[in-house]
Amino acid sequence: MRSASTTWPIARTVEPEKRKFFTVSAVVARADEVLRERAPHAIWVRGEVSNWKRSRAGHCFFCLKDEKAELSCVLWNDDANALPALPADGMEADVCGKIGLYVHRGQFRLEVERLETTGGDGLWHLARERLITQLRTEGLLDESRKRALPGFPERVGLVTSAQGAALQDMWRTMRRRAWWIQVAVSGCSVEGAESAPDIVRAIRRFGSGPGQTPVDVVILARGGGSRESLWAFNTEAVARAIAACPVPTISAVGHETDYTVADFVADYRAATPTAGAEHATPDGRELLNRLGGFPAALRVKLERAVSGASGDLTSRAEQLERRVVRRHRSLAERLAALEKTVHARAPRERHRRGQERLEVLTAALYRSVSAGQERATAGLLAREKEVHRAMELRVARLEQELRRRAAETESRSPLRVLARGYTVVTHEETGRVVREPDDAPTGTPLRLQFQHGALRAVSAGPEHGSGTEAADG
Repeated sequence: MRSASTTWPIARTVEPEKRKFFTVSAVVARADEVLRERAPHAIWVRGEVSNWKRSRAGHCFFCLKDEKAELSCVLWNDDANALPALPADGMEADVCGKIGLYVHRGQFRLEVERLETTGGDGLWHLARERLITQLRTEGLLDESRKRALPGFPERVGLVTSAQGAALQDMWRTMRRRAWWIQVAVSGCSVEGAESAPDIVRAIRRFGSGPGQTPVDVVILARGGGSRESLWAFNTEAVARAIAACPVPTISAVGHETDYTVADFVADYRAATPTAGAEHATPDGRELLNRLGGFPAALRVKLERAVSGASGDLTSRAEQLERRVVRRHRSLAERLAALEKTVHARAPRERHRRGQERLEVLTAALYRSVSAGQERATAGLLAREKEVHRAMELRVARLEQELRRRAAETESRSPLRVLARGYTVVTHEETGRVVREPDDAPTGTPLRLQFQHGALRAVSAGPEHGSGTEAADG
């Protein structure tokens, strides 16, 4: 203390020409060095955010305060862009950074490297809720804009990682349920917020424009993961790409308890990628079971249709014939009346004109009748062909059924038994089959049928040994 008390007065009384001066920047820089030497590591500070501002360069300036003090803070642009959302004034936050000085103003401040809000999911939850509110205001979450999934799609588009397990799960599910459906994969990165542009490009590959792949439904999928790994599906760019997709979309992101903004925007939300594949495709085995009872019903309907068409064709032909006959009779009567009028009233010239008129009307009648007959004939021939094709189809089916039944009858024919050396014994007179020895008493005339030909015999009576006496056939 004594040395200090003697030092400062001496410094104050030094002659001006002997004084040693320091620049302001040197003093501030030295103070900054001392602060950084004493606190070289980052520290965590908790306080209330106030006076939040962001410069044109993207750097964020704010204060952390409590009941007794305030601490100036700066969050550089790169670190700010890594946050899912920026905090607002009045929020409580935990920040991690290093103590230093802003040399241009000599201001004590904390250079923030990481910022988290306290309670719940913090900025992640805030960013998600802000985006949901914005999209709801624009009507992108309205149920009225949700499209129904196609019942029988021909092509399904998958937006997912080409190396992920989700792709394999969906592929196995669709091959098992709907093996006839074509699958198009638009591979992309699905991990972290930085993968959002890649997902947007993958969604836009599906469409009907040049260079796009047409599909009937799109499944956006990835397996479960942490909040950060799923964050790409909570971004505005991905949400708008899903809303702009020209075909219905299914969001199958994460596990059953994971909800993302993509789930709210998509036309349908599936709990898992496997569930998404099931909802996008029909069950082929169930369809086959339902179609099993169709052939008989279709055959009955076809027979009814052919019968109805034949009857309708006959009825229309009769109506056309009656109309032609009536028209011909009417014109003939009119011509006869005109001819009578010409002969009764006109001299030779009038008679000639009447004769010419008669010839014109006759030609017109002939053309009209001929044209009507041609149209009727063409219609009849067309209907006849239709009926003929239907009957040929029916006859072919009946022949096929007849061959099948003939084959069954052939397989059950007793002649096959005779071919193996057996015979059939019947009463010569009644033709009844002799099944037991008692059915043929002594003297009963019998007929023994072989595969090729037959013999007549007379029964010598029942016995355990041979019981018949052959007679010359």
